[in-house]
Amino acid sequence: MMECDSVHATLEKYFIPPINAPSDYIAQMRNVRPKQPYHIKVVGYTFFKNFESVPFSIHSLRPGKKAGEPVVTDIRALEYRNNGEILFKLRHTGAFQFLP
Repeated sequence: MMECDSVHATLEKYFIPPINAPSDYIAQMRNVRPKQPYHIKVVGYTFFKNFESVPFSIHSLRPGKKAGEPVVTDIRALEYRNNGEILFKLRHTGAFQFLP
């Protein structure tokens, strides 16, 4: 049994309905073990990156342009570089190529 399984089982045992909002889960998690409380990290909207502020836009991840050329589901790996370049692989053993 893994440690996360015992934590999950303990929490499930103490979750008492009604739970109307995610904050109700947090309040109940804090009360489950008063002597050795769980460390709870609350994630807010500021945790997630806002991709609207990225200076460039990607119109398509499709590596090919015409019928019969590779499509998005053929991509096996993507590499993003700090300068904004995006590369892709169609095979795990292949070399990275620039996204058109």
